[in-house]
Amino acid sequence: MENYRPLLSHEIAQLKAQGCQSGEWEKIFIASEQSIPFISNAVFSGKIIIGTFSNEHVFSGGVKKHSGIYNAHIHNCTIESNCYINNIHQYIANYHIRKNAIIENVDSIYCDPESQFGNGVIVSPLNEGGGREIPIYNKLSAQVAFILCKYRKDEELIKRLQKIIQNYCQSQSSNIGTIEQDCIITNSGQLSNVYLQENTLINGASLINNCTINTASFIGQDVIIKDSIIGKGSTISNGAIITKCFIGECCTISYQFSAENSLFFSNSEALHGEACNVFAGPFTVTHHKSTLLIAGQYSFFNAGSGANQSNHMYRLGPIHQGILERGCKMGSDAYILWPAKIGAFTLIAGRHYQHSDTSNFPFSYLIESNRQSHLIPGINLKSIGTYRDGFKWPQRDKRDLSDSNDFIHFSLFNPYTIQKIKKGKDLLKQHLTKNENKGHYCLDGTIISDTSAQKGISLYKQSITCYLGEILSQKLINTEIANFSQLKKILFTPEQTDHPTWIDTFGLICSTEKLDQILTKIKSKQVDAIETIQEAFNELFKSYNMDEWKYCLSLLHEEKLLNTSSSFTKDNLENFLSLIQIEATNYYNSILIDSEKEFTDEMKISYDNDFEMVRRKLEHYPTIKHLKEKLNSINTNVPSLIKKIRELPME
Repeated sequence: MENYRPLLSHEIAQLKAQGCQSGEWEKIFIASEQSIPFISNAVFSGKIIIGTFSNEHVFSGGVKKHSGIYNAHIHNCTIESNCYINNIHQYIANYHIRKNAIIENVDSIYCDPESQFGNGVIVSPLNEGGGREIPIYNKLSAQVAFILCKYRKDEELIKRLQKIIQNYCQSQSSNIGTIEQDCIITNSGQLSNVYLQENTLINGASLINNCTINTASFIGQDVIIKDSIIGKGSTISNGAIITKCFIGECCTISYQFSAENSLFFSNSEALHGEACNVFAGPFTVTHHKSTLLIAGQYSFFNAGSGANQSNHMYRLGPIHQGILERGCKMGSDAYILWPAKIGAFTLIAGRHYQHSDTSNFPFSYLIESNRQSHLIPGINLKSIGTYRDGFKWPQRDKRDLSDSNDFIHFSLFNPYTIQKIKKGKDLLKQHLTKNENKGHYCLDGTIISDTSAQKGISLYKQSITCYLGEILSQKLINTEIANFSQLKKILFTPEQTDHPTWIDTFGLICSTEKLDQILTKIKSKQVDAIETIQEAFNELFKSYNMDEWKYCLSLLHEEKLLNTSSSFTKDNLENFLSLIQIEATNYYNSILIDSEKEFTDEMKISYDNDFEMVRRKLEHYPTIKHLKEKLNSINTNVPSLIKKIRELPME
């Protein structure tokens, strides 16, 4: 920390000669006389602290400018060493500007008394009519937002969480704003009540008011941001307008996109269109001018051109809402009339007015025919596009995982989706039995044909076998097993009777039982701060693999894929492993067959004999390489595992 002292009389005289003015020279403190030559045409008022200006900054094109204060009105500020401040049209007031910051060609920067810098702003996601309000704050995670939004029936919990958040927001209140070290602000309009974390770049923004902007973020040309929090590593650019929003880590909002009363979590991208009262979980993507997201919940979502929803029935106002579970896609010009609830990894095409609930039928197609919604259960399981999604999301995760707010599980198959698949399989069987030979039946706003139901049952059954087989195989491969008795202890434990309900908390997959334990601790004040809530979710995240194994073990026995303990033999396990190899090979080969559709003659229309030069061969695609590696792994590991089991001594 530098030592600061009052100006000496000859230093004041030199500053005056350099065009500087002040009615309170006695309130100006400097670290070194070395800084005096690099302060010119500046007006000072209030208490001023100035560090040492000893270096040059290199700008675009190789232009060098010496640190210092030029052509600016500075009021009640601390300016640390080697900052460069030039051409401030109005003033900078009530700010602590840390070392190496650059501020040039800016209208004004100021902080009002008791600003909370966007912390505590009330946002109304998911329902435009209100009732799910969330007080945003700088460390808000997708999981805490999920609880605040979706657990409104537990008034005690919500009040306790709101109090914890209120305490945090009050702790952020200050009369002085902060621009952390190495920030750059250039060619911008007004910044008021804004906290900038280190390495933030602002270039050409029109207006930023009452915000926290986190580390290594970029705010670009013509952007307007009000009453919002911007997560670290995010980009807001090209005329985007953000009002009362939380933008999470590594998000991109650009090209005139407008959003209000919305939450976007990690790695989301929103371009051109608009969002109103949106609850957008990780990897929510919308790229088109004609697309509207309104009063909906989304995650791992992709919106096609012209995708739209309606939340206003012209009765009691815009009070309706909808849920698209993780991995859904809306095709071009797709439309849904809220309320509706669509199962995970569903492809939605056409226009839907029937208020469908397909939440128990993941990996489906929801299509329109004759103004009716038709559901094809499980068909999306065979899509190379679905497999590609599961492969690409971890590759596109731009977060620093050592210090991230959100907890995310990426697997397409996990206890939550498998739980839904199992429920869907059982429902299809029930309805086929009840509606025998009718050709189709209606279920929760959709029409399902008997043929589609039968195929859905087969696909769902296959996916359960593949999932359980993969988890079981990895467990046995990675565990030292001395003999058959030890193997039986692994496969037959008290946990095999445990059947928890699983939930997707905006990325984090967990059992409701374990989540409830955290919520109980919050209500009882055992967890009583933002940091301890985050720690609790981190522990839940780290326990996932063990919890998943226990769930899979219970499901293996529930599905009768293994014999009982008393009748269990090596042959029983070998038969199941052989079944796994057959089913998994068939499943992944069906996906490969789907990928080949992209290379038919029909797909080569318009390429003028340069198809392979442009598109490359199928085997060059990373997704296809990964899929083939998966197949090879199955066909190598399963026989090896069967051999290992055969050779186990009985005791």
